[in-house]
Amino acid sequence: MDKFVKISLSLVIVLFLASSCGLDEQKQKLKKDSEYGVLSNEVHEQNMYVKLYLPQSEFPDSVETIPFKVKNLGSTTVTFGMEYLVEKYIKGNWYVIPYKSNVGFIMIAQLLKPEEIYKDQVPMDLLDYRLTEGRYRIVKKIDSKILGAEFQIID
Repeated sequence: MDKFVKISLSLVIVLFLASSCGLDEQKQKLKKDSEYGVLSNEVHEQNMYVKLYLPQSEFPDSVETIPFKVKNLGSTTVTFGMEYLVEKYIKGNWYVIPYKSNVGFIMIAQLLKPEEIYKDQVPMDLLDYRLTEGRYRIVKKIDSKILGAEFQIID
């Protein structure tokens, strides 16, 4: 019985160390600080009124895609590219989540007329990071404005 307890305890310690090494590896991937501080999910200036939003504010850590929308509520057409960033908030700072090395975005301009909605999604398999419990945001440049839509990952 004593041998069984020692083996079980050793196994628990090994599993704990292995799991904490994975967490450290995850944290090391978040090297790049965000260029942006506080971001609004909308801009409303003169004829431009655009909103970046998600259909819900919480997703499970098993989520495969995070959908988002851009809605033009203004009276002029806005333009933006296909690219976006995903960032994680840790201890008062935002960090850019890296993409896998083979990921790129098509360099085309999307035109969004007044009252139109653009729908897109962030596939988790493009990211070189597994989203764990915490606070995140999608960052997107629309015309010359930077918008951010926040969400939570929950267990």
